[in-house]
Amino acid sequence: MVKQDSYHFVVESDFDGLRLDQFLSTSLSEKFSRSELQKWIKDGCVSVNGSVARQGSRKVRAGDSLEAIPRIVPEHHQAPEPIDFAVLFEDSYLAVIHKPAGLSVHPGPGDTQITLLNGLIHRWPALRGQGSRPGIVHRLDKPTEGLLLVALDHSIQWKLSRQFQERKVHKRYIAYLLSTPAELEGTLEFPLMRDRIDRRKRTVHASGRPATTIYRVTDIIKTRKGRKLCRVEIELITGRTHQIRAHFAHIGCPVVGDDLYSKSHKEFGKFGLLLLAAELGFTHPATGESMHFELEEPDRFRQFAAKAEFY
Repeated sequence: MVKQDSYHFVVESDFDGLRLDQFLSTSLSEKFSRSELQKWIKDGCVSVNGSVARQGSRKVRAGDSLEAIPRIVPEHHQAPEPIDFAVLFEDSYLAVIHKPAGLSVHPGPGDTQITLLNGLIHRWPALRGQGSRPGIVHRLDKPTEGLLLVALDHSIQWKLSRQFQERKVHKRYIAYLLSTPAELEGTLEFPLMRDRIDRRKRTVHASGRPATTIYRVTDIIKTRKGRKLCRVEIELITGRTHQIRAHFAHIGCPVVGDDLYSKSHKEFGKFGLLLLAAELGFTHPATGESMHFELEEPDRFRQFAAKAEFY
């Protein structure tokens, strides 16, 4: 098992009445994100005056003695495994990599399969043990290929995560769709929530979380079978799970090769999911430099485009 040393605090008068999760976030913001600290509380890893505290909303009082123990992470989640991925940029603070299709970024509940996280720890051993998801700033769906930002220490991880939370990161995707939207460019604003029947999926629902996708059709491909496939460029304003796939499926234009939101995988499975995280822009937290990266479309995308008219 991978575990870190515990942290001890005595609450000073300036923090009297502050929420427990806010106090921990203030005290450990350079090392851990607030969401990670909230998980510590939920998992019973935080005690106040010797008693386990499981409510982040609990108020701390001046003189309280706090102990926080980072969550225990299953060993296999952080076992180094050689995984082939390209590193486009690397310095002592962060890296930008090309995530392969078909590989989960990190383990899900009960997941024992090898993920990109294992490969990151193999490539950068110092990440091991730095929280439950060391280096992970954001994620791409398992079948999605493209640019992924990796933090190489906790302080940078938190600062980069804040840029995503504050929507200061530019993300552009390329996708091929099974049908062409009625409007060749526009904005999809449909709230998303976990599907109540198929828990793997996200569905549009009024009680879901706000989600905004901007798109522009760049090419329309009329096939010999009467289809109107298309290529779209997409900008994400929010970054919900499966957002692009769920939004375009909702308007009747699922992504080509999507085995979850359409039946096209049977016909186009050899190409995989044709969704690429093609462009990423952000501010380097340590240098203040504006960073920008782009990927060309992979061979499988070009092969599909060359053969699309026959479908």
